[in-house]
Amino acid sequence: MNPFAKTYTTFSLVKLLEIKASPENYQPLAVEAALSEIALRNVSKPEMKQAQEELDVLLARKFERDQKTQAQIDSLTGKNWKLFGDLTSSVAREIKWIVIIYLVFTLYVFGNSFSYVEYVFSEGVELDWMGFWLIGSYLLYLITLFTFWKRMKIGWILMIFQSVLNAVGASMSIIQTIKFSDSIYNSMEIGWYFYLGNILKLLVFAAFAYLLLQKPMRKAFGWGKHSEDLDVLDEELIIDSE
Repeated sequence: MNPFAKTYTTFSLVKLLEIKASPENYQPLAVEAALSEIALRNVSKPEMKQAQEELDVLLARKFERDQKTQAQIDSLTGKNWKLFGDLTSSVAREIKWIVIIYLVFTLYVFGNSFSYVEYVFSEGVELDWMGFWLIGSYLLYLITLFTFWKRMKIGWILMIFQSVLNAVGASMSIIQTIKFSDSIYNSMEIGWYFYLGNILKLLVFAAFAYLLLQKPMRKAFGWGKHSEDLDVLDEELIIDSE
């Protein structure tokens, strides 16, 4: 027996028609119960027409309220601060995950060298080349993250550069570890974590570089023929691959 059948006998015809009109918002059994209840009531055409007109009025009011709410949100936050703007396809998900993972990586790098930065600024020590390199790296990480998040072309370029740079750096670290395995990295504990971290770093940033060079991602950042409809771009990519 349908668990919604008994409850829906108390629903108005307008509510039942609303469920029928928006099946994506309800469970399949709920939609089935609504359709069955409408059929059992043997509603006349004039009654059905009147109920449908009432439903149209209610839906129009709901749409108007939603539009006003969205307008208020836009006026407070500004459309330019929407995280992914007009992106609606798989490209949006890829950008989102790149931003999240890159932010985690940036915080990890900063955390590993925070003690040095704290020492320099708290003790008033004169910055050496290492200090300038670290501060410059932090600034570059933040600039890359912000410009990529805002879908600027420079953000795409910087993310490609950072991805390749980190992938190459991880590869060189792995090679150096193997080459000098008889020295400090001979410790199993240190070597295990070192290998794992660099292999993960290599895979992640190699994947970033691969995704950034794909056709839909390049068009999302304005390279090539401009298009705001990324769903169409995905379809073009499928057609090209066939």
